[in-house]
Amino acid sequence: MKISWTRCLTIFVLGNKPSESTLITSSNILEHPVREMLTSAFFDFSVSFMIQDYRTTLSDALTQRRLRNPGYSLRAFARDLGISPSYMSEVLSQRENLSPKYASKLADSLGMQDHEKVFFVTSVEAKHARSPEARKTASAKLTKIKKKIQFETLQGKQYDQITNWFHFSILELLRYGKDKCGNCLVENWIAEQLGVQPFDAECGLRRLRLAGLIRKRNNWFEPVADNVETTNNVPSSVIRAFHEQLIQKGAIAVQTQPVDERAYSSLVLAFKKNRINEAANDIREFCKTFNEKYSSDIKELDSVYCLAAQFFQITKSIGQKEK
Repeated sequence: MKISWTRCLTIFVLGNKPSESTLITSSNILEHPVREMLTSAFFDFSVSFMIQDYRTTLSDALTQRRLRNPGYSLRAFARDLGISPSYMSEVLSQRENLSPKYASKLADSLGMQDHEKVFFVTSVEAKHARSPEARKTASAKLTKIKKKIQFETLQGKQYDQITNWFHFSILELLRYGKDKCGNCLVENWIAEQLGVQPFDAECGLRRLRLAGLIRKRNNWFEPVADNVETTNNVPSSVIRAFHEQLIQKGAIAVQTQPVDERAYSSLVLAFKKNRINEAANDIREFCKTFNEKYSSDIKELDSVYCLAAQFFQITKSIGQKEK
């Protein structure tokens, strides 16, 4: 057999942060009941197009920055957007409404594209425009935008599911955490487990509910589906960003987690390029088998781990230069 290239397979298990059993693998979920809802990233402004609450867009933007920089504060967020911290706090806590004037300013500060800005500002106008006629006109405009977005989303099969590690971590914690949390606030417990702010955990719970992935029952949030997977062999900048986050967490785990609480294994091998689909299927099946073996008995679960596999080319492709 002629060996035309080399690929590297890296499998590592991380402790206590991201998820292991909500599989982040390439497979088809066209039959999944919440597929249409999962068409954008956790922090993609276009997610906010599917809802009318502009506060969710602001909350997600703040959470995104906090995940990149845990020391990032609400005061810094307000400063960067050019409004007072007290006003931002009042808006996010629903004690104050955002004015259409400030909505346009914030959209520019957040770097929204034109269509995103139109939706964001229109959402604010539909709720808080001064006159009833203006609110009615904005609501009608918003309805038209949503219908157009829904049509484009359903046509965009390549975006069957796009999400963020933060979703999966919360989903896995909710699988076993009810008894461990006890009478504490769910968002506080999640924040402690993941090393994030309670505000960020609350935003994550809200986003999962909007996506139809969890439901509230008896003061607890229950996952609706056991496993959620990404699309099959479809390029996506958001999915790539998701995997980059896990790779970064893996690098941190190497330096910070005790050896007896993690497992790393790497294999560099000569490989026949045209067998990549076969190899990808084998990796998917391995992940599913791993999940069934180690995460099926909820009574035994006490941590959230991540099993991540990257099988990538090391040598340059023939006729292509390294980018």
